[in-house]
Amino acid sequence: MKILIVEDNLSHIENLKSSLKELNMTDYKIFNNFNDTVDYLDEFGIENLELVVCDHNFPDFGNDSPEGLGHQILFELNCLKFNKTFIHYSQEPCPEKYELKDKVNFISLKKELSHTNIDLIKEFKNIKKD
Repeated sequence: MKILIVEDNLSHIENLKSSLKELNMTDYKIFNNFNDTVDYLDEFGIENLELVVCDHNFPDFGNDSPEGLGHQILFELNCLKFNKTFIHYSQEPCPEKYELKDKVNFISLKKELSHTNIDLIKEFKNIKKD
């Protein structure tokens, strides 16, 4: 299973990697910004991509506007006909901003600061079963 992670917070990246390792899920790519993610999708497409875990807000430009938002990643995936699982993983979930959520298996989870996010691991296990 190929997994794409879009997250800019290092501690959350480590939590995600730890959760995936516990489940022996090792085929993943991690990007910490919108542009690199879109470049990757443009180059490699969505072949074999089963799961996307995506933060909502990405690093700010100098003018305090976000470089990219999670629903823009979902838009790019939709353009490539991605229809698998998209986990909206945010400290302040806002699924109402994801107009294309009905095109994928959309899951919205609140980030936990603890080492392991129980809900996230549960979703990983469910996806791994399929």
